[in-house]
Amino acid sequence: MLGTIFTHEMKPMEVEILVAEVGLAAEGDQMFHILYDGTVMDERDYAAIGGDAETISTRLAETWTEGLDRAAAIAVGMKALGGPEREIALGSSRSSSCRGPTDGAASTASPHPT
Repeated sequence: MLGTIFTHEMKPMEVEILVAEVGLAAEGDQMFHILYDGTVMDERDYAAIGGDAETISTRLAETWTEGLDRAAAIAVGMKALGGPEREIALGSSRSSSCRGPTDGAASTASPHPT
């Protein structure tokens, strides 16, 4: 039943998936962006999916630097999600102001203990 929504309906649903493999050493981490049509893209450092992904990716590209620790990477991601028109306060992850139904960003920045 659910499968037909994605292929046979008048306006099929488009789904994007981000799959991340994170290990003990950052060198082996991988991130794959899978588009609704089955296209798989290998992402490096960060990725954005959803309704405003292009704008969020542009913001991430402008502020991302290699070697960010976890806290700095989260701050960069929150700034990219918020954009110039709003600021997302750290610690308000359950707030509706920082979560959209179709927007998301992910980072492979240092998920490993330092």
